[in-house]
Amino acid sequence: MPTPDKRFIVAVFEATAAKYPDHTVVDHAGRSVTYAALREHTCAIAESLHNAGVGRGVIVGSCLAPGAEYLATLLAIMKTGGIVLPLDLEFPPRRLDAILKKTTPALIVGQTSDLGRLAERVPDVKERGIGTAIMERDGSLGFDTARLGFPDPPAGPPQDLSPDDGCYLMYTSGSTGEPKAILGCHKSLSHFMHWEAREFELDDTLRVSQFAPLTFDASLRDLLLPLVVGGRVCIPDDEDRTNPRRLVNWLDQQQVNLVHCVPSFFRVLTAEAERSAQQAPLTHLRRILMAGEALHGKDVLRWMDVAGDRVELVNLYGCSETTLIKTFHRITERPASPASIIPVGRPIANTAVLIIRNGRLSEIGEIGDIYINTPFASKGYYQDPEATAAGFVPNPLDPESGQTVYRTGDMGRYLPDRSIEFIGRLDSQVKLNGIRVELGEVERAVNALENVEQAVIVALSGPHNEKSLACYYTLAGAVTTEAMRRQLSDILPDYMVPAFFVQLDELPLNINGKVDRKALPKPEEVLYQQVSYEAPAHDDE
Repeated sequence: MPTPDKRFIVAVFEATAAKYPDHTVVDHAGRSVTYAALREHTCAIAESLHNAGVGRGVIVGSCLAPGAEYLATLLAIMKTGGIVLPLDLEFPPRRLDAILKKTTPALIVGQTSDLGRLAERVPDVKERGIGTAIMERDGSLGFDTARLGFPDPPAGPPQDLSPDDGCYLMYTSGSTGEPKAILGCHKSLSHFMHWEAREFELDDTLRVSQFAPLTFDASLRDLLLPLVVGGRVCIPDDEDRTNPRRLVNWLDQQQVNLVHCVPSFFRVLTAEAERSAQQAPLTHLRRILMAGEALHGKDVLRWMDVAGDRVELVNLYGCSETTLIKTFHRITERPASPASIIPVGRPIANTAVLIIRNGRLSEIGEIGDIYINTPFASKGYYQDPEATAAGFVPNPLDPESGQTVYRTGDMGRYLPDRSIEFIGRLDSQVKLNGIRVELGEVERAVNALENVEQAVIVALSGPHNEKSLACYYTLAGAVTTEAMRRQLSDILPDYMVPAFFVQLDELPLNINGKVDRKALPKPEEVLYQQVSYEAPAHDDE
């Protein structure tokens, strides 16, 4: 068999399927799918998409839930040269509408119920010329149109497909109040998968869990990494996914040995491990890779106190704009202090991370702006050249070189061994359970509500450094908190709706006349003034 072009995950998958045809590639809802079956399913879907007119650069949306059907569809779209756009039907109608207007997919794939729900939430989908394809029970596609408006379908799979071509679109929160679409490409996606497989010496015994929503690029890591080495992805059902105790049991039952997650989820695993310490939970787990939020010393100490050093912990850092992850730090010893921030480590292969202050490289310990230099970035923001140019800038250390680097908007510093410590954001961006959120987008939505005079959004840290949003506002007329929540739920995803709403007579101002965010009361200070103390009824409370 000829050597596959490693710049394309689909080509690597074909070679892996030929090598391990009888190995399980997907475990989901009591159903196991082999590499041979997934390859056959992928080829059938790709042929249907090709005959319908999907080719190089054509955007295809997907409403499919996690599972073998989604993975086959993802691979098939990439195989035809198309660009996959995952859609979350839990998004508010206005957000779905904005995404579809921005990307104008030629086709959307889903189950009959999914497509029906999409039509309810965005009624004029068909009027926009967007075709639909129903995923039938046998795994085939049934189209509502013979072809997608193209005069002739392509003659065959694109022979001139470039590693630089786009292959997926993922949306992230935008500072202007509008979500931004990031266009990822084949070579960068494959580069990361091969780096992780090589760095951690993964092989066909790999069993990785899939937790990240399909609308986030982290999901690609769980779904596609096994395809490089002949391993399997294990996908929990909704009941297991949302119940920590069931989830830990599920991880054991599936013999999962690698978990990718955010630190918030890691804390949940730790708490369950503490509760089940005498039962030796997670006996098959060998490695946890974390990214998306700051990881604290006390998080690691808690885990090590209950699980020891049997499971390797790795802290990661990166941006969707530069394709998944670009630095890593293996945690090999107990943190010196619970209050410490775990370093994000050193760059992965073919990557440089520049910490720059006043146009020069920062000294050891000196805080500066983080820039990422890699040939394996994304293609930038879809149909937004201004935002792309603002993020991908000439190298500040050598502006005349023609070299482009990504300005992350993060601050960091070099440690004595030249590894990197993440300090925080330069702007109003925060991470909620690993999901990037611009406070300005939430603030803009609240200020647009009727009778809201002025509102500001603040990210608060909980006892375990978990983030939650608090909305402080003044009113020009009557409106209840319930009404505000309801209206915001029609505009924003659930994770962006503030957890706390605090009405004030006026917002505190600083000497410059701006809202003094440090002078805002903590939500509990206001709530405790309004309710009487009630003793806990049992130990859990």
